[in-house]
Amino acid sequence: MRPLRLNGHKKTVTSVDIHPIMNTIISSSLDTSVRIWQNTPDGNCSIINAHKMPVNDVKFSSDGVLFVTASSDKSCKIYNSERKKFMTSLLGHSNWVTACSFSTDATKVASGSNDKSVKIWDIVKGKEIVSFEGIGAAKGIFFNPKGTTVASGAHDGKLRIFDLNSGRMVQ
Repeated sequence: MRPLRLNGHKKTVTSVDIHPIMNTIISSSLDTSVRIWQNTPDGNCSIINAHKMPVNDVKFSSDGVLFVTASSDKSCKIYNSERKKFMTSLLGHSNWVTACSFSTDATKVASGSNDKSVKIWDIVKGKEIVSFEGIGAAKGIFFNPKGTTVASGAHDGKLRIFDLNSGRMVQ
């Protein structure tokens, strides 16, 4: 198999994700854009000018219908990936948002920020559910398959586990 080289971003690519069903790849960049690439030899892509500041992370939902971005503009944004249409912003961080992830059922998003917090969002209401403060600047964040636990890794070298049922950090 020949590797594909997909050219287009004007600055560093910060994150990539692969669509769970379709032959599509999504990428985010310091150039403030998100690109949705067709995994074909010609590498056609759609460009979404997602934010006015760098996009630090991008993830598809488990069914591929949505994607979420995390940006240095202190926000996450939710888009419909099929229509490439903006849906809502998740606002509440006080510094760069560096990581984001969907719950398996795509009803919640976890975001991590340089403000040293991890926030869990209800994306239907566009509201914060819980915030874990003073825990290090998150670099990666993921839900467990049941959507009851979130793990984050931070710049301080620590991995933290959050129980969403109790609203507490367990490790």
